[in-house]
Amino acid sequence: MLLEKDQAEVTLQVYAIEPGGAMKTDVLSGSVRVYYMSGGSEVEVVPSSPLVNVSGSLWRYDWAPGGFPVKEYVAEYTLSDAFVTTRVAEDLVVRDLIDLAKQATLEMVQSDIDLIRKVETGRWKIEANHMTFYEDDGVTPLLEFVLKNEAGIPAMDDVFERDPV
Repeated sequence: MLLEKDQAEVTLQVYAIEPGGAMKTDVLSGSVRVYYMSGGSEVEVVPSSPLVNVSGSLWRYDWAPGGFPVKEYVAEYTLSDAFVTTRVAEDLVVRDLIDLAKQATLEMVQSDIDLIRKVETGRWKIEANHMTFYEDDGVTPLLEFVLKNEAGIPAMDDVFERDPV
């Protein structure tokens, strides 16, 4: 499960399922605990807390920590019927989605800057009313434009505009 660090609440839930895949409805109790690993040791964030049976095989816990530090957590669920106790775990990954968006924006800006640098400092060539800009290697085409005069006709003289190919 992926969570946003500023998320105020998250619902942790688990379905009780028989080994064959059928919904298990004879669970008598359930609990959840949430922890993360630090230096090889578990650090509990939510000590073992009771799950609420929502409907038949669905068990739930509403966790309102008031914000999550960015890290990886584990939600460990324990379900018990009259004979068996079962433990399952789920990874909870908390990320800063705003930081991820900023990183994506920075990567796009860097890509644009790289393109501008290549156009401004790299090789270009005009041939048969086509203007070609090249990659840093000076051989691989990067951008190509058709040059046109003021009437919109492809031209080598009196160039008025360029259209991307």
